[in-house]
Amino acid sequence: MKTAKLLIVDDEASIRQIIKDIFEDEGNQVLEARNVAEAIHILDQTNLDLMILDIQMSGMDGLEFLEFLATRRKNFEIIMISGHGTIENAVKAIKIGAFDFLSKPLSLEKLKSTVAGALQKKEISSTQSQDPGITNFLPNFRIIREISQGGFAVIYEALQVNLQKPVALKILHAQYRMDPAILTRFEQEAKFLGSLKHPNIVEVYDMGHLKDCSYLSMELIRGESLDQFKKNDRKLSWTEYRELILQICDGLHHIHQLNIIHRDLKPSNILITEQHQIKITDFGIAYHTENALLNLTATGTVLGTPYFIAPELFDGEKPSPQSDVFSLGVLFYWLLTDHYPFSGKTPYEVMNKISEGQITRPSFYLPSIHPDLESLINNCLETDKNRRVQTVHQIKEAMLHIPSIN
Repeated sequence: MKTAKLLIVDDEASIRQIIKDIFEDEGNQVLEARNVAEAIHILDQTNLDLMILDIQMSGMDGLEFLEFLATRRKNFEIIMISGHGTIENAVKAIKIGAFDFLSKPLSLEKLKSTVAGALQKKEISSTQSQDPGITNFLPNFRIIREISQGGFAVIYEALQVNLQKPVALKILHAQYRMDPAILTRFEQEAKFLGSLKHPNIVEVYDMGHLKDCSYLSMELIRGESLDQFKKNDRKLSWTEYRELILQICDGLHHIHQLNIIHRDLKPSNILITEQHQIKITDFGIAYHTENALLNLTATGTVLGTPYFIAPELFDGEKPSPQSDVFSLGVLFYWLLTDHYPFSGKTPYEVMNKISEGQITRPSFYLPSIHPDLESLINNCLETDKNRRVQTVHQIKEAMLHIPSIN
């Protein structure tokens, strides 16, 4: 078996140690987490091949965490384990996306064979999804290099022959090309982006399916995402900060005018070019307020990243421009302070603090912040959407009248 990186998430130290000893003896790197909070921290720091996840844990349990990971996790497999396993739990885990379900006490031979099978599946999937040879099915494109790889797709820099220009070519991983839900999300992103023409929104050139290969051809951005920008310790002057915010507001104002709600605004979905031009991207879970047929999920389904979700969405309300305003407020706060306004050890704890409006004021981290800017951010983060800033245009107007951050 090829060596791999494994994460064991279990609140029983003895179980973690037994599993760790077995797979470290085979040359694998094995990480440990006692709970979901520790697991999330590890996932933020490293890429995995496999997670072994217990169901019964304090705080968020394993099935809840599996559901949370289902639409967010990167390319790794998950094996569920439990000392009180039921057929219902096993079926539910497999439906959500687990590779397999094992009951405690664990059979070591069964555990080894299951892990081997999961890693083999992962390796096959990775090989299929990473192979640029897939573009043999796309004669209109010439691959130049891989840009990035996510849980659902790989993005290449490519030359689009008929346009004679470089593009960002997004191709679904092989294992998802027959998944109706993933295909719907992929097609929705193309439809929404195809209807948007604005200098602060990534432009789509082409989308299609050829010989079971689903692709999306987009504007190639020479730059980085906002989270990469911050990780590289880029410092912003007040003028630069305000200019970025104004551009984000311009892009959002455009999509709101077209009755589209982004609902996944976060640093990784905001790109910044080498010339400091903002480009909003990833409309995979966007919501159309006037055309329900374009929407991915039914009303009441909460989608997005916990830190950035407006509280009314937890109660099943429809997304609105005000829910994007809330996400924008979180983004502004983070850009200024390097912290989130609502913190917690688990996604559910973060959601509870958002619902209760338990915000840490920006001045706690940045004492020099201008009072008008702090007031604007706080107003964007109001729990009651009717008391919140109502439009991104209002945010832009307010930003233009704030003299300085110092």
